[in-house]
Amino acid sequence: MAELAGLLAPVAGAAMVLYYRRRLAGAFSWALAAALVALAGSLVGAVTSRVMWLGGADEVTEHMELGAGIRNVLLALAWLLLMVAAFRRPQGRTRAGSQPRTSGQARR
Repeated sequence: MAELAGLLAPVAGAAMVLYYRRRLAGAFSWALAAALVALAGSLVGAVTSRVMWLGGADEVTEHMELGAGIRNVLLALAWLLLMVAAFRRPQGRTRAGSQPRTSGQARR
């Protein structure tokens, strides 16, 4: 069950990205790419844990190391893409639809 939750976490992230796509503006493509790369990493982890038993004892260790390495690289790449998306997110709005006041604007 925990493996299924780990596999579906990037799907939930992609759903959130699609839901907030208008607010993300220029960060949308970066955030969606991060979710898809994280999903690929989760899939690699799930497939590797199943495929590793097809070989002998020596091959099991090899498959585990290779699969874990690929999964970790993909998850690190997803994290990096998510950080890029966070820095590319528009900063102009503060609360729901309100524009931040500058020092020269009077209150209404």
